[in-house]
Amino acid sequence: MLGCASNWMRCCVASSYVLAVHTLVGAGIIHTRKAEEDDNRLSYLATKFLSTGEGAYLNWLRLYDPDKAWDTPNFRRELDSCPNPLYYASLGGIADTANRLVEEGTDVNAQGGYYGNALQAASAEGHDRIVEVLLSKVAVQELGN
Repeated sequence: MLGCASNWMRCCVASSYVLAVHTLVGAGIIHTRKAEEDDNRLSYLATKFLSTGEGAYLNWLRLYDPDKAWDTPNFRRELDSCPNPLYYASLGGIADTANRLVEEGTDVNAQGGYYGNALQAASAEGHDRIVEVLLSKVAVQELGN
């Protein structure tokens, strides 16, 4: 009987942890989207957070992937299985951060994620400002070829 209680308790703790992580991380995207227009520092920090070289980006996606919010954490996920940071900035509607990533040279045509690429993610979620930035960058690239 004690074993059943222990397993039940372990399950409850794990479920609570996953719910807490999903709530905090999901809410973080919304708060960043709403606050970044008034604070350039927040846009800078969000860009730094989304940097693939810092480790925070990969750890975030291991805990919570906005494309698969229902999934449990995948602590073995590797960076090469993740869409680029521009995809998630576009998906979340974090316009200033997406613009900064584009200015820093992020590949706007990179493939990955549920929607396929950053432009399709921004379009599907109704983030018109990001769609305009991405389309203008794609147009400039096409003119250069």
